Amino acid sequence: MLASAGFLAGGGLIIPSKTTGQTSQESWESFQSDPQNTGWTTTASGPTTDVGTAWRYGTRGEITGGAVIDSGRAYVPSRDGTLTAISLEDGSEIWSKNLGKPLDTTPAIIDGTIYVGGRKSTLYGVRDDGTVTLEYSLAQSDSKRMLSGTCSDGQSLYALIGEYDPVDGWNEGKLTAIDPNAGVEIWSEPLISSAPHTPAIDNETIYCFGVGEQDGANGAVLALSTADGDLEWAGGKNRGPGGITTSGNSVISTAGGTVTALSQSTGSTQWDVNFPDEDNLWANTSAAVADRSVYVAVQGGNEFGYLYDLDLVSGKINGRVEFYNPIQCSPGVTDDHIYVATDGGRVSAINRSELSKDWTLEVGSPVRAPPALVGNQLITGTTSGYAVMLRDNGKTPTSTSPTATPTSDRTETDSLTTQETESGQSVTTTKQSTTPTSKTSTRPNTNDQTPSRGFFTNSGNPTMSYLNDPFLLTVGGFMLSVIGILHQLLSGD
Repeated sequence: MLASAGFLAGGGLIIPSKTTGQTSQESWESFQSDPQNTGWTTTASGPTTDVGTAWRYGTRGEITGGAVIDSGRAYVPSRDGTLTAISLEDGSEIWSKNLGKPLDTTPAIIDGTIYVGGRKSTLYGVRDDGTVTLEYSLAQSDSKRMLSGTCSDGQSLYALIGEYDPVDGWNEGKLTAIDPNAGVEIWSEPLISSAPHTPAIDNETIYCFGVGEQDGANGAVLALSTADGDLEWAGGKNRGPGGITTSGNSVISTAGGTVTALSQSTGSTQWDVNFPDEDNLWANTSAAVADRSVYVAVQGGNEFGYLYDLDLVSGKINGRVEFYNPIQCSPGVTDDHIYVATDGGRVSAINRSELSKDWTLEVGSPVRAPPALVGNQLITGTTSGYAVMLRDNGKTPTSTSPTATPTSDRTETDSLTTQETESGQSVTTTKQSTTPTSKTSTRPNTNDQTPSRGFFTNSGNPTMSYLNDPFLLTVGGFMLSVIGILHQLLSGD
């Protein structure tokens, strides 16, 4: 009660409504759909019933940046350096432009032009016909890399870059504002340190992680004016990389094992939520915010993950849903569902009112690209290089997941095998319990995983995949035999 009273006195209770930065049914134009990084659309339903894989488009590189969508097209970045325009209807390639440097962050669309950051701190602008209109270098050194998805307030572009040192971690970053039409820098703010994340923009202020050089600012979250980069406040504590979302009068910071709400106007702490230490949980993605709920995806080591539902006003934990693989991308939210993708290669729809899984669909390999939602469709990308479209289509996919090396012009349709809940049943018959549970020592070795048949890898854990190598198994078996014979000889048997 005292915490809530302090919150009310500090700036008034504001319950957000989806009015600014709202995603239309035909578009999803930036990381988490809007400048605030809410991940919430009120005009799209997302796939809900009879969900199937409509198509898959293969590239030659991993897809870790999210797709952006406009006018019936998905624009997909890939680590092979290509930005590809794909038809939402059938997954056919409209054009593909090789920009020469790995693209592993989410683009942004302004007035029909797609802006995306390359690995070596280069920002590109590509028109909807595939013509490159901007190639802007954000740093003199190739050691600098893009740390953020490209974010925009509809007028200017904002890009965060930094450098990784094996000892000191991420350092020597800077946040730059760019005029996309003139291709010139508006302002640039040096950051002593930063980490990979996409800043959030709200009320002519941009919020980012970092230790700033202005006025000795040493907070984990910095609030800077979008007009000139001047520091407005520094707040929170340095807890490591994560994500930032704004909603109402709050800035939601997810970092390490903590979720923090800060006042947008002053940077003062409204509430802190610490995850249980025994679960070894941490959040390294931006939260999604819809109505009064804050949805935070966390992972527990390389073994499992949770989706937490927190109260925006008080920080109270309303519940959580458990997954049997880590979650390393932000969720997408509609009025009825939260869509979550995991390293186990599955996408799930969580019923918002019940906090239960309505369906889970296998997409073939780990998913690190946040989902994009338009109409009854969801697009994401996999580490095997496929852009995948899920939607309500009334049919069950019949073929198996891909095993061939992806190519830049390959499209597959209706390609996955089953639509299941975590228990392996039909999506129309089974839901998980809504009661939040704690981590236990016994975990199923199937469920939210893509099984990988091997000597020690039936659980599908990708960290053990090297044990599928026949050479290793042969040499290992031989060495075990030799050790057994020597043991018998030395023991006198």
